[in-house]
Amino acid sequence: MMVSKINFQILIATMNRENLDFLYKMFPHHNIESLDIIIVNQTSPQKILKSDFSTLKVINSYEIGLSRSRNLALKNATSKWCLIADDDLKYCKDFEKIIKSGIEKYASSGVIVFKSLVDEKTPRRHFPKSAKKQLDTFEQFNVASFEMLLNRSCARPVFFNECFGLGSGEFLFGEETVLMCDYMRDNRNISYYNKTIVFHSYESTGTLYSHPLRYYTKGGVIKYCHPCFYSYWVFIQLFFDLKQNKMKFSEVYKNFREAKKGANTLKRLTNAVH
Repeated sequence: MMVSKINFQILIATMNRENLDFLYKMFPHHNIESLDIIIVNQTSPQKILKSDFSTLKVINSYEIGLSRSRNLALKNATSKWCLIADDDLKYCKDFEKIIKSGIEKYASSGVIVFKSLVDEKTPRRHFPKSAKKQLDTFEQFNVASFEMLLNRSCARPVFFNECFGLGSGEFLFGEETVLMCDYMRDNRNISYYNKTIVFHSYESTGTLYSHPLRYYTKGGVIKYCHPCFYSYWVFIQLFFDLKQNKMKFSEVYKNFREAKKGANTLKRLTNAVH
């Protein structure tokens, strides 16, 4: 399916900003006035961000939480396609053309995942070797939010679960995986387009493997995505982490208990909602 004109919005989550200087670092090859951007600035009344550009919409929010920030941007989006972004990224010169090509190839998909690099030669993680119409479960677990382009055309638009993500008060991470589980439940493909759009360092996620809430959070994520086969997927996670020397054998039981605590927390939160 060929599309003559592709429009997408870039949704940026940031905090305590008072000027737009960070955008010039994010888009060094572009005129920012030519980009359709929504910025949600989680801040205080003393630090307000303003925009003089009609194409740059700024929302100053006094709430806390990354998923809340992303959801506020999604609720204010007017485009069918939304690119999720953070304020410490650097976009490639041709990222707009690459996104357009990805949409033309996977126009009916719920999410299109693009490649990210640390530098000109180093991928941030292991990516599939070629484009795929549907990522498998293991591949979905590794996707970062800033690699995702969301299709907002479904009858009931999907939002980030605000129990997951930095500042949620419950689970440290996992909002990306949970979001894609929701897209899958809505029978939408999670596709991968094998081209790079963005650079991002390892720094922000490198500490997660040693974080004390890692398995607690993993337990919540796995329980959400695989409620009927929860224990199986927890053991799969523990096996891979053990095999890759991300934990010691003596830590297996402790980490399993932490995952179970996370699963029980999610169950409590779910019951409270309903």
